[in-house]
Amino acid sequence: MASFPSSQWLARSSILTAMTRHTHVPSPCTSVCTMAAQTGLCAGCFRTIDEIAGWGQMTDSEKRAVWGLLAERKNAAAARLGGEHASQPPFRQD
Repeated sequence: MASFPSSQWLARSSILTAMTRHTHVPSPCTSVCTMAAQTGLCAGCFRTIDEIAGWGQMTDSEKRAVWGLLAERKNAAAARLGGEHASQPPFRQD
């Protein structure tokens, strides 16, 4: 899985920072939409199926909490696969 170049990651980080100040919380979906059997997480955005299905009904606070888990989940998944992507952000490049 490819990751965002540094400039795009900084832009994405700015979005995350802005989310704490605004009411709209964007979806972390990367349009990969493949559930990994070994983790139970989407291979693109690292959300659970329940988080994906319930995203539209979640409060902004709940959405921010999910966003807060994504990097940790991505790093844990990478460590299980040998750590090759453990230092990269949890998003793919389109």
